Amino acid sequence: MIPRSGAASFTEDSGGAAMIHTALRLLAERFESSPELNLWVRTAPHGTEHFNWHVDIAPRLSIKASFEFATGVDINTYPPERAAADLRECL
Repeated sequence: MIPRSGAASFTEDSGGAAMIHTALRLLAERFESSPELNLWVRTAPHGTEHFNWHVDIAPRLSIKASFEFATGVDINTYPPERAAADLRECL
């Protein structure tokens, strides 16, 4: 989510909380309940002149944890033996 008006910090924008509330309400409607999620509010790093704060919302639709979010690398939870068997069936 990115605010419509530019502001370097979440605290400088009076509509930020309402925007997050709307996004979370829409997610709950879409999934018929509030999904587990990770949420980051990103504000300007120190010394940055131009920056618009924004929010990242990542619903947990599968099992992801700190490693995946911190590194951007997904851990494959599909066992290699099962993947090999599935590939053999396709051949």
